[in-house]
Amino acid sequence: MQDKQDDSQNEFPDIHRPHDKLFKLVFREKEHLADFMRNHLPLEILDVLNMDTLEILPVTFLEEEFSENYTDILAHVQFQEDTLGVYFLFEHKSDQDDWAVWQLLNYMVRQWKKDLNKKKELRPIIPVLFRHGETAWEYRPFSSLFQKTPEIFLEFIPNFRYILHDISDPDREELKGGTVVRLAQLLMRAASSAEPERIFPEILETMRLLGGLDSGMRWLEISLRYLLAATDIRYEFIISEFKERKFSFGEGLIMSTMEKLLEQGREQGIEQGIEQAKLEDARRMLEKGLSLDDVLEITGLSRERLAEARLI
Repeated sequence: MQDKQDDSQNEFPDIHRPHDKLFKLVFREKEHLADFMRNHLPLEILDVLNMDTLEILPVTFLEEEFSENYTDILAHVQFQEDTLGVYFLFEHKSDQDDWAVWQLLNYMVRQWKKDLNKKKELRPIIPVLFRHGETAWEYRPFSSLFQKTPEIFLEFIPNFRYILHDISDPDREELKGGTVVRLAQLLMRAASSAEPERIFPEILETMRLLGGLDSGMRWLEISLRYLLAATDIRYEFIISEFKERKFSFGEGLIMSTMEKLLEQGREQGIEQGIEQAKLEDARRMLEKGLSLDDVLEITGLSRERLAEARLI
């Protein structure tokens, strides 16, 4: 049992981007990605796919600086009657991003270029935008980026459609899938809600189903870690809900994990305070015209962290 706890802690450490971390933990596993695709892709697309051929690919088509921070999942599925198949590019967003459609096109072009370099036949790439946030996503085509362009020129701008899965609105998007896939979506919906406690009973009932899975204890701990990292739900509330609803599955793990996370939270609070001060220093130095290399050397922060904080 101790080994499973340690494994989950390594998988889901205290991080700055818990949403991306949870998304990748769940959907980079073939079983869960296939579950999501079967439940949420349009039927007319599923009808021509051989889902048994689903393959999750390494996202090595991006330049090194993009490999971890800017892409999520690339998968390939063969057609029912042809081995050629189609790519699916899954991108996760928690905030409205007007440039998301540009990022999708950029990734698609890079993959096509990679295939051409390997003398491979070109195949379609279906972008899927998985989104959760406080407000509904505003769907915008690529041409929307050219706001001041006269209409006569718009036909020369490439346009493409992407599949939007927006779980922000409970009335708009039903959360379908197996236990882990539904739980991940519920957790991210709670993280985007002004009242996450109202969603917690449904989360708890879904967690109860983890008891029937071989990996149930692992996902239970990952879920607890995400809740405390990504929501404002208090430790006392979680414990009281577990007790009130007589949640017996993993009871010892729940208590030990919550105590461990509280201690880590206290330590992390100190570390985050130090880092926030460094980020503020970096912002001021950049505003005063210091070079990026100097700022990185002085603060000890990485280029990726500054980009994540939108300072560069």
